[in-house]
Amino acid sequence: MKKYTPYFLAVLLAVALVALFVTGNNNKSPKLDERITMSKKDKIPYGAYVAYNNLHHLFPAAVIYPSRQEPGYWDSLSTYDSGQAYIVITDKFGADKDEMKRLISFVENGNDVFISARYFSAAADAIFGCASSSYDLSFFPEDKKEDSMKIYLLNPPFESAITYSYPGKTFYSYFDQVDSTTTDVLGYDEKHRTNFVHLRAGKGNFYLHMEPLAFSNYFLLHKKKY
Repeated sequence: MKKYTPYFLAVLLAVALVALFVTGNNNKSPKLDERITMSKKDKIPYGAYVAYNNLHHLFPAAVIYPSRQEPGYWDSLSTYDSGQAYIVITDKFGADKDEMKRLISFVENGNDVFISARYFSAAADAIFGCASSSYDLSFFPEDKKEDSMKIYLLNPPFESAITYSYPGKTFYSYFDQVDSTTTDVLGYDEKHRTNFVHLRAGKGNFYLHMEPLAFSNYFLLHKKKY
């Protein structure tokens, strides 16, 4: 038995080390999944599962279709009919001039378009008369203390001025300038920079928003902001 004792002790030591490693890992708090997908399928903090599934509550009489088609080539929306809404929540809204023309035609016929993106293409900026600006999140370290969002909705058009905030990420996106003759400001950030505007086109409306993370699962579920 004595000649096996060193091997027996070595096995015991190995088992003890494994047990200690596993136990130590179990005591660690789970790491927050910081991927930003804004996908309607994703239930991670920065997915958009809650926003997408809440559309049925916001628009109970509507038939809702997801689509990846560019403006004017939708399977479920008609460019000629009215009473429709096109909702886009994305990182970058990169429409070119032709796509913007089709989108404007859609709105002019009595439809609404809501776009929340941290980046608008030059073609979109030019047509909307807005100059958008945003930072890249990769420039900010993970331990940056200011990495939290506070946004405001104005009164009017809302019944009262409302503030929303959460301790998660923000894109620091806003409109550098807007054409006050054609644009209504609906909201701004904590530095009073415009990040939510409204424009009319024909019989319809454009709503442009520059903080898409306000529609993330994390933001909407924090203190039940949904």
